[in-house]
Amino acid sequence: MADTPLAALKVQELLREVRVDYSKTRVIEAAVAAVVDLLSGLADEEVSPSLASAFARDLGVPEDKARFKFRKPEWVRVVGSYGTHTIAKPVQQVDIAVRIPKSCFHEKDYLNHRYHVKRALYLVVLEKHLCQCSAIKTVDWGSFLEDARKPVLVLQPGPSERGATSKFVICIVPTISEEVFDTDKLVPLRNNVREVKSQEGSALATPHYNSSILEDMVVEHNCAWLQSVFLESEAMRDAVLLLKVWFRQRRMQASADYVNGFLLSMLMAHLLTNSGGKRINLHMTALQIFRVIMDAIVTSSTFEKGVFIQTGEVAGRSAEVRKALLQTFDVVICDSTGLVNLSSRVTKSALAELKEEAVRTLSAMKDRNDEGFDVLFMTQSDYCSKFDYHVRLQATTKEASSLAHCMDMECTRTYEQNVESLLTRGLGDRARIIRVLRRSCPTPWSPDQGLPDARKVTIFAGILLNNLDIALRMADVGPSADNKKEAAKFRAFWGPKSELRRFKDGMITETAVWECEGWQRHLIIQRIVEHVLCRHLSLDVSLIHVVSGQLDFALLENGTDTTTSTPKLLEALDILSKRLRTIENLPLQVVSVQPVSAAFRSTDVFPPLPHPLAAEADTQKIPSKPVASHVDPLNILLQLEGSGKWPDDPIGIAKTKSAFCLEIARSMQEKWGVGCIATEDAVDILMEGYTFRLSVLYSKDLGQPDKSVGELLPSRTEGLMQDGHLQNAHASLLQALHGACPAYGPTVRLAKRWMWSHLFSGVISDEVVELLVAYTFVKSAPNAPPSSRLTGFLRFLLLLVHYDWALAPLVVDVNGDFTTADLDRIVSQFESVRRKFQGGEGGGPAMYISTPYDSVSKTWTQHSPSPAVLKRLIAYAKSSADLIVSLIKGEEDDSRWLSVFRTPLTCYDALILFHPEALPHPSRTLFQPEVHSKAVIKRAPVEGISPWVSQNVLRRGIRTAREHLLIGFNPVLEFAEELQVKYGKVCSLWYDAAGSSGIMGLTFSNSAHVTKAKSAKRKQVENGQAIIDLDSFVRDVADIGEGLVKSIHILSR
Repeated sequence: MADTPLAALKVQELLREVRVDYSKTRVIEAAVAAVVDLLSGLADEEVSPSLASAFARDLGVPEDKARFKFRKPEWVRVVGSYGTHTIAKPVQQVDIAVRIPKSCFHEKDYLNHRYHVKRALYLVVLEKHLCQCSAIKTVDWGSFLEDARKPVLVLQPGPSERGATSKFVICIVPTISEEVFDTDKLVPLRNNVREVKSQEGSALATPHYNSSILEDMVVEHNCAWLQSVFLESEAMRDAVLLLKVWFRQRRMQASADYVNGFLLSMLMAHLLTNSGGKRINLHMTALQIFRVIMDAIVTSSTFEKGVFIQTGEVAGRSAEVRKALLQTFDVVICDSTGLVNLSSRVTKSALAELKEEAVRTLSAMKDRNDEGFDVLFMTQSDYCSKFDYHVRLQATTKEASSLAHCMDMECTRTYEQNVESLLTRGLGDRARIIRVLRRSCPTPWSPDQGLPDARKVTIFAGILLNNLDIALRMADVGPSADNKKEAAKFRAFWGPKSELRRFKDGMITETAVWECEGWQRHLIIQRIVEHVLCRHLSLDVSLIHVVSGQLDFALLENGTDTTTSTPKLLEALDILSKRLRTIENLPLQVVSVQPVSAAFRSTDVFPPLPHPLAAEADTQKIPSKPVASHVDPLNILLQLEGSGKWPDDPIGIAKTKSAFCLEIARSMQEKWGVGCIATEDAVDILMEGYTFRLSVLYSKDLGQPDKSVGELLPSRTEGLMQDGHLQNAHASLLQALHGACPAYGPTVRLAKRWMWSHLFSGVISDEVVELLVAYTFVKSAPNAPPSSRLTGFLRFLLLLVHYDWALAPLVVDVNGDFTTADLDRIVSQFESVRRKFQGGEGGGPAMYISTPYDSVSKTWTQHSPSPAVLKRLIAYAKSSADLIVSLIKGEEDDSRWLSVFRTPLTCYDALILFHPEALPHPSRTLFQPEVHSKAVIKRAPVEGISPWVSQNVLRRGIRTAREHLLIGFNPVLEFAEELQVKYGKVCSLWYDAAGSSGIMGLTFSNSAHVTKAKSAKRKQVENGQAIIDLDSFVRDVADIGEGLVKSIHILSR
């Protein structure tokens, strides 16, 4: 996203949307004026501690220490974003600082939360009077920066005399002057909460407590300085608006420990000063200033040495105080008074996440096209889609009660900090970021309710993983057994999981072991989190919810994941490749063996397991248990040596390929004794437990991609999905992606299974699903590529929901093959297609997907899905995504994870149920169909149809048993294709091509409708002028599916 005129135009349009017109704020200004007048004229009165007794109790302040005489504010003035004209819609708030007089406090009130209680009591008095103000509609309680010890008042202005209303709210923020308390008593290393002690009984520093008082002393000073800076420069104000839009889109304001808009404004103003290196000047544009801020956040020295603002007006604190600030706080942004660390609430993890966001933002700003603007300011990211793993837990009564409220930080903040430190130590280098989100104070709330109960607070944590080879390792190697001290610490932390292990190099170390099956490695993070939190927080495992493998059930067959066979499959492929290259009696030698089946790129939902009848007959024993009769072949493309003797006509080419297949089958059978089944199109090789379907690839086949621009030759318009060159190009494109992003394969498997479960197989091909998921990994900004299957699957659903399919092509450029000119050409072609649609000539693919081998979307989505089907798909995706988000947040019962793959059956006109024994893989069925309408026709199963090879057949020998194998036969797909040919104009078919759903849905087209005949038992389907008797239709469908169809149900709408 270069700083070009187009980018400037987009920025200006964005600013126009979020900028407040301060010339049209008469309603809120009138309300502010009324509040200021009211507060400035209040009378003195005695304040009883009973007005906030619960609040004082929770902070440990006795009543005699909370009594004081209320006096009117010394100073009431507008501060914050309204004063600097940097409010960004939709959040519109006017902050009013109310200075509490020094006479309301005792000189020792900085101790033991006395200040906080008197501050709250002062607000109680203000609330009483503000409720009587005619300009104010409601008065509610809030918290200052989500600190429950520091309440504020939130006022909703009422309508003006003319009935005009405002979207603004008013926030009353109490402040004090610098003379109220001796600031030397509030330096970071001082203890001002006497109960904060070490185990030995010595007093500990209370830096956060001290800072909570100091920050009220500098509100007026800092806001005045910001006004002097921002009111002089429109570009500075606009840059603040861009920053606010940026971090709101990333939901960074949702946690109390993030860098907020005020801190970013202070950082920006600091970079304008000499102490900030004058990295910003007033001649820069808003976008240039935004870039400087991002660069400053990323630069390590910015926060490592602390940010100490110096304006030249006030001398900073001594070097000792600076050292103390850096020693006691994770992040230091010290204001020009040198009194307070403005970022005292910002944690290391929040800063780490901010830096990572800034890194990706700078990368997006370097994008060679204009997508960077959308990534920066228009694309939302949230907790659920950002993190790889999500943890949700609730404190137990015992643990929460052990944390008193009146400490350096409030109870829940201490508990959140403990959880984060435990997870950080437990996961170590497995995770690059661990974020425990600091919860917001509950609303509505008031001081008479006391502080929030930690036992009722749900804690959320997000985990971003490092490289998966590191993150999912099966052992944490600790110190050597000779290092007694460190070994003892390791055992104390890991408990029974720690054991001594000897490694190959002879070292004996303490080790925490997480052994499991290969397909269960993604659950190691969950096991570590549960073990650490249960051990150190005395939690029951039922209180800990780690979102990791909740959808694994959809990928299991007979209780296991068939990906366990992938290493053996690749080994068998290697053996086959070597054998094919050594065949000597072929006219042209095999030079390349190219696997194209999804199993080879780890995207097959159910990779085939070794089949007992697919091994070499001479070495195979007769199985003692039933074996499956259906075998899924693995497609292999063979590239032969070049030759000019190939025939020119298509029929001759096909016959030559058939001859090669026959010769390959004969040679393989004679030389290695493998089972071979040859046809005119391919040859099936049965070896090593797998069935490989070999096809010959000829370089002059139609449909080969034009390598110069990646565009299909215009002569090829049909049969593209079966074209070998395109299948090979597709497989090659995605094979590399799985190697770079190991979570890609499992994510695709979940996405395909979801498509199957919701019966979209007939309208969305598996290759389309692979490309859609690939896009979420390649174009993951503003987030990092997902490292977990569940997060990747959620992003896949959100892509379907949020992508603007009507206005933009989806460009899947895995390897960066497209140049800027190619991208411009793709957009031009897309716009040309869409203009034809507006002209009534057809709109091209509803889902326009461009790839390096097919830039014009001719291969997979040319005819399907239609706009209506795409709309249906988006609705299903939105429903599933919303459910997953609710489950991650704990808003739904965990049993509802099953519902992600359970499809509603009430949206069809007719349902066809299949006999389980007629399905190719009945063990893959997730749910038994629940149809409540009465069947209009039923068919009994056909005798002899079974998914198993019987023992009688097996006893006849391996070679005889192989004759009963059904290789590549899918009765559901065959049934669907025959129905489509005969009734495709009457109804739409919705089915699971794998047959794992056991059901097919029918929806009658708009031109066909059901009418009642004279007899109540007779109905008709009308299609144009042809009228089809519904009873005949149902019988014909049952006859076509004889042996497969169990029953047919007509649903009333």
